Amino acid sequence: MIEEATVLILGAGASRPYGYPLGTELMSIVSSELQAASHSQFRADVILAGFTQDEAMRFGGVLKKANVSSVDDFLEHNPQYNAIAKVAIARALIPCEDASRLNHDWYVYLWKALNCYKDDFIHNQIAFITFNYDRSLEQFLLSSLQAKYNISESEASGLLVQLPIFHVHGRLSPLRGLHPNGRPYSTLTHPTIIKEAASGLRIIYDDFSKDAAFRSGLVYLGRSRRVFFLGMGFHQLNLERLSLSQWISGEKTFCTRLGITDGELRQVARRFPSLDGVSLDFGSETQDALAYLRQTGELFA
Repeated sequence: MIEEATVLILGAGASRPYGYPLGTELMSIVSSELQAASHSQFRADVILAGFTQDEAMRFGGVLKKANVSSVDDFLEHNPQYNAIAKVAIARALIPCEDASRLNHDWYVYLWKALNCYKDDFIHNQIAFITFNYDRSLEQFLLSSLQAKYNISESEASGLLVQLPIFHVHGRLSPLRGLHPNGRPYSTLTHPTIIKEAASGLRIIYDDFSKDAAFRSGLVYLGRSRRVFFLGMGFHQLNLERLSLSQWISGEKTFCTRLGITDGELRQVARRFPSLDGVSLDFGSETQDALAYLRQTGELFA
């Protein structure tokens, strides 16, 4: 059981073990599928969701030529593509919703840290702030609760909603089991499903500074004693939105940095505002979330 107030801040790398693409991979999927010379069901679904073939191919073409690191970076200077981008992102991510991929890696490690008697589960002192669109964490925890305690989906939902999970950039629809009218965790793609999922997404440059859920997440950040950044790319705007110097009150902050070189790490460190009294620890360039959590052992401290 986690008894010390803890916040996990999740980036794309945290969902990578569960079949979801990183930012560069997502951009490649979208641009290549929309520009495919032969028939593409991906492009056909985007068109059926409300766009023309010319619009789809134009967006795919300029996205590829822009040579940026993510769809979000492209949209910063091309907001006219926001609507089709959200639909394309939803179409790219929904096929990743395979529940059989979830029972491994750092989710299982986290689940062991949450271990306790059923009636004590809601007393786990943990919250999640995720910059990811996917609902894999919720699905994993919901199914794990059902299986471990031999309870109904409804009872598991009642326990899980006590663990705050804040999606900064929105999500691919509310999850059925947690919300009465939610969408199941499913790879099924249909224009109606895609449009619904896309409507719940926020591009990084959308203004949601007054969003109640996001502000609530910051409050939990302010109460934390430990903060873990897992799979984050440390985008400047994301760090600014977190207002770390204002909200982080804990003494320990842990960060994975898989694939981030020492030179790049120095640039990342400069993006963190002054955090007086806070210990900032980075993992190694080769450590993913699971390896780093195991090394620190902090979730079990």
